[in-house]
Amino acid sequence: MDESHFIRRVTQIGGGRLTQDFKDSTARKRKLALDSPTRNISVNPSKLSFPTDRDAPPRKTHRQLAAQESPPKYYHPFMEYEQAGQAQIARSSDHELVALKAIKPIQAEKVQFFMNKNTVSLIDVYRNDDRAYLVYELMFVSLRQIQATPRGLNIKSFEIAAICKEILNGLSFIHTELQLFHGHLDCGAILLNYKGNVKIANIGWSMIEEKAFDKEKEKVDVRGIGNVMMELMENQTWIADPGSITLQHPEKWKDCHGIKSFLRETATSTVAMLKKASIR
Repeated sequence: MDESHFIRRVTQIGGGRLTQDFKDSTARKRKLALDSPTRNISVNPSKLSFPTDRDAPPRKTHRQLAAQESPPKYYHPFMEYEQAGQAQIARSSDHELVALKAIKPIQAEKVQFFMNKNTVSLIDVYRNDDRAYLVYELMFVSLRQIQATPRGLNIKSFEIAAICKEILNGLSFIHTELQLFHGHLDCGAILLNYKGNVKIANIGWSMIEEKAFDKEKEKVDVRGIGNVMMELMENQTWIADPGSITLQHPEKWKDCHGIKSFLRETATSTVAMLKKASIR
C-alpha cells in the first residue's frame, strides 16, 4: 500500500480531512527523493560488518534524552484518531506522521523510548506548555476493527496462528528487554500498520504505571493471548464472557489442527512454551 492510499484510509477511519499544508509537504518530500542523484557503489562483502545486540546503546529515559544537545521536534496535531485509545494524528517538524497521546507532564519522567517490530514504537515525548504527549509511530487499524468487517468474521486458523506468533514475539521483548508486563491484551490493543505488521500497543502506559514484570504477571499477558483468540474466533462468546476461553461452537474449528489446544494452553502456559507450540 503506497503512502497516498494510506492517507486516504486514515482520513476515512478518522472521519477528518488532511490539511493542504500536509499534502504539499508530502509532495515536496517525494520530489526531493526523485531529484536526488544516484551513483553506482562497489562493495566488498568480506569487509562488511554488522552491528550486534551487544553493540546497541542502552535505552535512555526521557530525562537523559532531553539533556542531549539536539534540536527538539515539534508536532502539529490535525485530526482525532483511534489508536488503542484516544489519540491525535500529528505532523512532525520533519514531515512524518505520528500519533500523540496526552499524559501528565510528571509522567513523562517514567518513560523510556524503544523500537521493536512487534510493539508500537514510542519515539518521543513532546512537551507543549503545561501538557505532555507520548509520541508513537502511526498505526493503521486494530484487530478489533478488522474483526468487525466481513473479512474479520471469516478469519482463518492460519491467520490467527500468524497473529499469535507476532504477539508472542512482542511479549518476549516487553518481558525480557523492558522488564514490564502489558496487563490489558485484547484485540483493541493489537494494531497493524499499513504494511500489515502486527504490533502490541500502549507500552508507554505500562511504564507510567510501573508494571514490573514477574512470573505471575506473565500469566496475565499469556491469558491475554487467549482473550485475543476468543475475540477473533467467537466474538459473541467473548462479548458475553470476556474472560472465557471455552468455545461454544468448537465444531467450526474441528479441521484446524492445534488451534483449540493452543487456546487451552493460554490458561496455564508461558510465553516460551507457547512459542514452541504447534498451531496452523
